[in-house]
Amino acid sequence: MKQNDLLAQWLAEEQAAHIHGWDFSHIRGRYQEEDILPWDYGRMVRQYLQPESRILDIDTGGGEFLLSLGHPYALTAAAEGYPPNADLCRRTLLPLGIDFREADGGGPLPFPDRSFDLILNRHGDYDPWEIFRLLRPGGVPLEELQAVLGEVEVDPAVVRPLGDGEQPRAPGMKYRHYAPKAPVTVVRGDPMRSAQYILDHIADSYWEGVICFNEFAHWFEDHPVEQLGGSLDRFEHARRLFRALRAMDENGVKHIWAQCPDTDGMGLAVVNRLNKASGFHIVDA
Repeated sequence: MKQNDLLAQWLAEEQAAHIHGWDFSHIRGRYQEEDILPWDYGRMVRQYLQPESRILDIDTGGGEFLLSLGHPYALTAAAEGYPPNADLCRRTLLPLGIDFREADGGGPLPFPDRSFDLILNRHGDYDPWEIFRLLRPGGVPLEELQAVLGEVEVDPAVVRPLGDGEQPRAPGMKYRHYAPKAPVTVVRGDPMRSAQYILDHIADSYWEGVICFNEFAHWFEDHPVEQLGGSLDRFEHARRLFRALRAMDENGVKHIWAQCPDTDGMGLAVVNRLNKASGFHIVDA
């Protein structure tokens, strides 16, 4: 090959090459990544990833692998310390609603304690103590029990009031408990519809409080509001529910409207506690 042709080829390669992010498509067919390994990282991640999981990707590059998972953006966070990659993440991840922070994986990460159910690190450095700090304690939802034990029967009284003369099978199934002083109305249904129902029926009074998903908090700016977390974040709902009920007591409200999560996974426990707090005063949106 002539020197001028070789120089032209090098210049073309330089222009095509991505020097930021983690996208090597410009050398596809000339480079193998993970193809000869005895495991598939993506498959392993998807094995543990649940729809309600809050996840963090450390040293995310440009977020290419993270985005390939198709996980709800509101439950997704990422960290990247290399400045060109961080700039790329700010342009691509932040507009999607992903919680991106510029930080080096080997050092302190700017996220609160116990923020994540799953932490990913495909190729970067990390601090084991930071991983320990950031991971939530493990819960065991119904689906995991079923994976080990087979079909698991849930007592119907978990999601409905006890009938006349019906005896509870556990103390936690008795009566109205974990309840605030004010009556609670639980609104069940699609998050958008339940928020709209509350908006249509709430009285024009400061003394009407709202417990809702983060996406709808701005709908109720004239009322005391406590946020449960994103509509899909069932573990966050579990973490915040009792604090929200106590906060309504502290505000002295006379009536509380509450959006109801679905009953998938950890949501079943949240719905049970919320229904108990309301004395099963539930409406469908």
